[in-house]
Amino acid sequence: QPESVARQLAVQSIAPSSAVDSGTPAPAGELAVPVTVNLRDIPAGVLDPDNQLARWQRGEIDIFENDGIISSAEMAALRAESADLEPDAQIQVAQSGPGLAAPTVGVSFDSIDYTECCGGGGNVPPDPELAVGPDHVIAVVNVAFEIYNKSGTSLTGPITFSSFMSVNPSCTGVFDPNALYDESTDRYILGIDADGTDYCIAVSQTGDPTGSWNLYAFTTGSASLFFDYPHAGVGRDAIYMGANIFSNITGGFVDSRVWAFNKTTMYNGQPTASVMKNLGGNDDTPQPLNLHGWNQGTWPTSGPHYIFTETNYDGANHTVWAWTDPFGANTLTAVGSINLNTATGITAGLPIAFPQQGGGTLQGNDFRPQDFEYRNGYAWTTGTIGCNPGSGTVNC
Repeated sequence: QPESVARQLAVQSIAPSSAVDSGTPAPAGELAVPVTVNLRDIPAGVLDPDNQLARWQRGEIDIFENDGIISSAEMAALRAESADLEPDAQIQVAQSGPGLAAPTVGVSFDSIDYTECCGGGGNVPPDPELAVGPDHVIAVVNVAFEIYNKSGTSLTGPITFSSFMSVNPSCTGVFDPNALYDESTDRYILGIDADGTDYCIAVSQTGDPTGSWNLYAFTTGSASLFFDYPHAGVGRDAIYMGANIFSNITGGFVDSRVWAFNKTTMYNGQPTASVMKNLGGNDDTPQPLNLHGWNQGTWPTSGPHYIFTETNYDGANHTVWAWTDPFGANTLTAVGSINLNTATGITAGLPIAFPQQGGGTLQGNDFRPQDFEYRNGYAWTTGTIGCNPGSGTVNC
């Protein structure tokens, strides 16, 4: 018989840590107790006095301190290499692929801007995400969200995550939001990093996201380990999340980790277990698969949940992981790898700065994968690389 959650948690509590950092690893598997939050009771447009800008102005944090998977010198070297990429004739071939068969744009409307909410304090980059259900659209930015109907009429918000989650003392210092819709159960999910020590998840109690939510906080970092850049995906049996871990002592990259949260108990408002797996220091930015296709009959009915990671931070190599039965057998295996340079015939470089219409440039950041979406038996991801179609390096 599969082990019970209680036994699994007991075993995990005495298991040796796989973390390579010298500090105490973040506990995984603790039971989180929910708090009910009615969104209709939260006033819109309220300033968060503890936003990161205000905290920086008070001297509490350093917003210019950047945690990076590689050093600044290594990043500079990659940017220099990217600027000198050789022309690549394969790029034009790749542009004629299936990506051109994109859906036709229908109704569109302006949604929340990161500067729009609550007296200021929005974060850069704005990290926008959308969760779309039958009747609602939730648009999130760093660090607020707004809910619309399908015509673009605002139903709730803008509201800061801090206001929404303030009833839980662990959900402070929030940044890097996630937004999901579970097609199989008609539930909305909002998750966010809380000060690098916790991941706070709210799940709607019904298919109406303007009503009541169950709010949970899970410990994911510690005094010595900083939890960063979470991404989430809906699975058959759980809500999955992956993130990068940095050392608060050295500032260096430690490893990447994935978590599974029992979505059935969360939707029922019960105390909920989480399970964590460590992917090691060669892979980063885990992107859990986000399932689509329930109403079309293509939602998978069996099998593991898949996770996509960047490997060796080179823009080309990636790994696919399979996580089977996290609350039972709990096995995680690397089941495939891909080199995108080999697969496409195009050499990937670090993205360069994007020219802006009004002048100036926008920093290109890096080539990590941005998402991992499932439909009709395929997983889809996207990312930005620098490449040279013949007249110099551009972003592709």
